Order: sequence, then structure tokens, then C-alpha cells
Amino acid sequence: MLMGRMYRMPLACLCKIEEQRLEEERFKAMDLQRRLDRFRVYSLMDSRFSSCTFENWTHKADNARLYEICKSYCENWEQVYENASGLLFYGKPGCGKTYASFAIANELYRKGVAVMAISVSRILAIIKDSFDRHGDVSEMEILNTISDASLLILDDLGTEHQTSWTSRMLFQIIDAREKASKPTIITTNLDKVGLRKYLAVVDSRTGQVDTADRIFDRIISMCAFEKVDGNSWRIQKGSAQTKQTYSAKFCSLINTASPSVPLFQCQDWKACLDIGICAWCIARRRWGMKRVGS
Repeated sequence: MLMGRMYRMPLACLCKIEEQRLEEERFKAMDLQRRLDRFRVYSLMDSRFSSCTFENWTHKADNARLYEICKSYCENWEQVYENASGLLFYGKPGCGKTYASFAIANELYRKGVAVMAISVSRILAIIKDSFDRHGDVSEMEILNTISDASLLILDDLGTEHQTSWTSRMLFQIIDAREKASKPTIITTNLDKVGLRKYLAVVDSRTGQVDTADRIFDRIISMCAFEKVDGNSWRIQKGSAQTKQTYSAKFCSLINTASPSVPLFQCQDWKACLDIGICAWCIARRRWGMKRVGS
């Protein structure tokens, strides 16, 4: 009723309202993904990133717990996102921290989650480049994108050169994620004590250390610390490739040393890898030995 008269106002049906709401959500998601794609060229989301999946996971006794943690994180993503539950993987270099975080990112990315994976040193470099008037993006745009990403992965925290400026930028990045109540995954080679010491802000003018632990305290409140144990995957992979390469080369040299003897293809890789040369090939050449049962 208006001014004593009755008016009939059209009401949108519930289905139309819901359709409009979903359309708005799709538009926001597309806009966020567009902004994230602009940073893909700067990020770690390259071909190496794409190969870090649960399907390609190398299962070992020392990474079984890590695998279960990562799988559970993805399977319970709705609850993880609602509670802004982050993770911090720490351990010695090469033990699988980055692979684990990227496996989570790939799994969620395939499900349509807006993921941004980038090294700390790289994001700091992008912010520094934004100060140049010819830069592609502004500092505010970078921080807004970091804040808006559904999942942010910061790789290799603690490897960048620490200054009062990097401390200030790190604080802004971590603070933006905390205020946005969004989950963050961090990897670092430092343990809790080392990380706390590293993140202590030093005043460039006075040289005094900020004992308030502003950055560290926020990370503690945002992320569950998980130690990643095990031998270095890089060292193991490199060692296996080296042994295979030299053993194959040695076999090839022995096989071609005497053209009058038919070529002998090594079939005992374990023996070659254990002693670094092909003992069977040598025995075949020198004494014509044959394997038992051959």
C-alpha cells in the first residue's frame, strides 16, 4: 500500500534469484582466474609443476604419511577452505616438500579451485618490478591477487636475501592471507627455530630486532607445521641416473672391444649398479662364461 492505494509489485521467482546468484559467482570466478593467469608466466606453474601429481607420486616408506596428509587435504577441501587451514612443510632440501605442495595444487586446480603457486623470491621480485613505471602490474594488484586466490602456495621461504624491505613485503603477503581467511601452503628448509630467527624483522635504521614476531606468529596461526623426512629425491635420482649411464657406457665399451666375439647385451642391471661395472660382460669376454641356466 502506498499513499492509501494498493499496488501489485512483481516478485522474482526463487529459481531466477538462484540463477542470478550462480551467474554472479561464475563471473567472479572467471575474473579471478583471469587475474591469476596473468601471473602464471611469473609463477612456478610450468611443465615441471604439471608433472607433480598424485598419479606420478613415487611411493616410499618415508613419504607415506606425507602422501596421506596431502590426499586428505584435497579430499576435505571444502572444510579446509572454510577453516582457512594451511600447511607448512619443512625439512632438508630435496625431500619432497615442493612436490607435495604442487600435487595438492594440481589436484585442486583440476577441480576448478583458483590456485597460485610461486616462490617467495619470485613474488618479491615481481613486487619490486612493479615500482618501475613501466611494470606490467602494480603492487596493489599483486597483493589483491595474492589475497583473492583460493589457495596460495609459497615455495622456498627462507632462501631469499633478507632485508628490512623483504621483511615488510613478507608481512604484507602473510597478513593479506590472514585477513582474507584463505588457506596458504608454505615450504621451507628451515625448522621452527630457524624460521623464527629468519623472519625476525630488523630495523634498517636502528639495527634492532623486532621481538614481536609479527610474521612468524601469523604463520603459526595459519599453518600446521609438518616435518618432511627422508632422503633427498634429487640425490637419489641423480645417483641412479649416473650409475645407469656409466654402467651402460662400460657395457658398450666391453661389447665392442672384440669384434670377433658376438655382442653380449648386459641383462644383469643389479650387478652393474652394485659394483658400477658389468661383471658379467667382462667374464663373458675373458672366459666365455655363461649364466647358470642360460
